[in-house]
Amino acid sequence: MAAILGFTPAAAAQTADAAVSVAGFDWTILLVAGAVAIVIALIAALVKAVRSRLSGATQMTATVKAPESFTVTEADRFAVEAAQQVAAKIKALLETKEAINIIFATGNTMKIFLRELAKIEGIEWARVKAFHLDEYRGLRADHEASFAYFLNENLFSRVAIPQANVNLVADYVKYDPFQYGWIPQVVKQYILGPVYAAVVLPFYLRAYTAALKAEGGADIVMLGIGANGHLAFNEPSMSEGFTSRIRQIKLTQSTIDSNKADYPGIVNTPYAYTMGLADIFEAEHKFLLANGAKKAAIVNTALNGEVTPMVPASGLQVQEHVHVILDNEAANGFGDTIKEGADVITTGATATVKRNGILFKTLASVAVISGLALVTQAYLFGALTAVVGMAVANIVIFGIFMAATDLVGQWIAGHGIIKKQVAYAFPLGIGMGILSWIFFNVIAPET
Repeated sequence: MAAILGFTPAAAAQTADAAVSVAGFDWTILLVAGAVAIVIALIAALVKAVRSRLSGATQMTATVKAPESFTVTEADRFAVEAAQQVAAKIKALLETKEAINIIFATGNTMKIFLRELAKIEGIEWARVKAFHLDEYRGLRADHEASFAYFLNENLFSRVAIPQANVNLVADYVKYDPFQYGWIPQVVKQYILGPVYAAVVLPFYLRAYTAALKAEGGADIVMLGIGANGHLAFNEPSMSEGFTSRIRQIKLTQSTIDSNKADYPGIVNTPYAYTMGLADIFEAEHKFLLANGAKKAAIVNTALNGEVTPMVPASGLQVQEHVHVILDNEAANGFGDTIKEGADVITTGATATVKRNGILFKTLASVAVISGLALVTQAYLFGALTAVVGMAVANIVIFGIFMAATDLVGQWIAGHGIIKKQVAYAFPLGIGMGILSWIFFNVIAPET
């Protein structure tokens, strides 16, 4: 079959030799370097696996604590009860402090709560400084799909809080390529966006939580709980565990699917900023609000099950000053007791192992991808050229590299492989290859 197509190893080698003569470079050196890189990555993986088996993960223990307060109320009283309890805590804190800091959350549960909180009189909002847990990447504060807009509509515009007291993450993140509509989506998603996220964005995000710490840290954090136990955008599949800090995350496909009706742009910009679990748990008082029958199972799991990063909200079990407010549907089947006083394995150490795993994955992937790239350039390009010609070979390799890079990126991120996304990346790479060919052969041909 290969002979019928006009492709044989000899033909491929001849084509590769021709490419070498044109480039004036000996590809043998690169082939050897690529092979060595792959071998090093595989050996490192083997050594790491053996060491983990022999030594085991260092475990850190903590004592499970009962919530400071645990309230179950009728569904029609839920928002009012939650607002009254939070308002009482705000007023009590303001009796001993000049000002307090609150981290707010968003979502359907928070919407009804925030509107009730805004109705309560006697809160000195001028002495409250507001922050929030998370935000979609690339959205300005006035975008209707942004969490900043949500908070303004449901709370800030309804109370006498000075604008200077409202700290929005969007105001800290500057020059994000995703904020500029005139930049082509392909360039934002695959060139400028990743570079910005890796080099610039972490400094802006850390500045946001640094501003919170400079004000004395969070006195109150408001929390909803996702159906899988996530807090903010800290999903069960996140590799950092309970040690995570504010960062950009790539949204899961389920999150994209559930939010794209309200925010279509999430499909092309599937990223968000989120405070990490370590940031959240540093708040003095943590209020967990949940309502509706759909939350019953996960509330029970989070507060009565194993403490594990696979259920991020379970980390609240070992925290001080946790306040749980549920409606009777969310508390259905929960029972009268809450686990208290048991020694449990928390994931401080496990998270450290996983954090190191991210570093290892990054280094290993760089070695593997670099090696494969060199091998591909030296051999596969020649093979494809022998079959379909140099132009088509270039285009196909663009697609292969785009899909491979997306796969590696998902692996490093720590969540499952999204096949649809990889399937999207390959034709996108093909398109970039075509554009590249048009540019170099039609728009700006060599003279």
